[in-house]
Amino acid sequence: MRYDIIGDIHGHVGPLESLLGKLGYRKRSGIYRLDGHTAVFLGDFIDRGPAIRQTLSIVRSMVDYGSALAVMGNHEFNAVCFNTSRPGEPHRPLRSRTDRHIRQHIETLREFRRYAAEWREYLAWFRRLPLFLDLGTIRAVHAAWHEPSLDILRRYSDSGNILTDELLFAATRRGSPEFNAIQNVIKGVEIDLPGAATFVDKDGNERREMRVRWWLDASASTYGDIVIPSRLDLAALPVSAGDAVRFGGYRDRAPVFVGHYWLEEKKPAILSPKVACLDYSVARGGFLVAYRWEGEEILVNDHFVCHE
Repeated sequence: MRYDIIGDIHGHVGPLESLLGKLGYRKRSGIYRLDGHTAVFLGDFIDRGPAIRQTLSIVRSMVDYGSALAVMGNHEFNAVCFNTSRPGEPHRPLRSRTDRHIRQHIETLREFRRYAAEWREYLAWFRRLPLFLDLGTIRAVHAAWHEPSLDILRRYSDSGNILTDELLFAATRRGSPEFNAIQNVIKGVEIDLPGAATFVDKDGNERREMRVRWWLDASASTYGDIVIPSRLDLAALPVSAGDAVRFGGYRDRAPVFVGHYWLEEKKPAILSPKVACLDYSVARGGFLVAYRWEGEEILVNDHFVCHE
């Protein structure tokens, strides 16, 4: 089996159809498919983009037919929490409806304002998406293949990777092991910046935590070396010994594919011989990117495919 792993779409259906066509998928009976190939979607189908309903229709039809697999992204997780009440508190959602959270979700809310029943069906479908996929020869997860966190998530279902009710409620209790595990796996492993250091993220929010390059070993000497995306303003900050041991690299045999990180390079490239990110910021004028995996244990740059 050959896998075509596809990064964050965020409602950009034009690049999605262009990329599927470039990969050789053709629509038959309304479903994109390619004999001998399975697409693997890395989550974040919703929010930001202009055609979220169309995007979901394409992705779900492919998954239901069997021509694709998909994992949950943080935007799907947030949507579930935004629309699910706390036990015994019907008017208090798991994700608070602050102005900031509404802004992050506004394009999806607008698209489905006349399709409430359809939106409820998609929310139920999100709940059935795996949090990660271990296909033996490859692995797929939205943000980080972090074994300690995966071990926590595996306790909650026979399949080990589904967002059960019990896990959902536990994962929205800030500070719980489940909360931290979900954060690591679908939002990225983070560390606190030293002292009073802060930065402004892509949405204009000031933050003190940075996502780290979890696939590296602990040999980095500055925060600029270990955070993702790289930041020159952190290049002079030395990494403390405590931070250096909080992530230990990825050394397993099966390659891992992730999305999530809003990479901005003009030409896709692997992160390491075993790890590739497929999010090249299509929602901010970048590219929708796939990696065509043909059985190799060591990833190669020649296997990236862009929608343009």
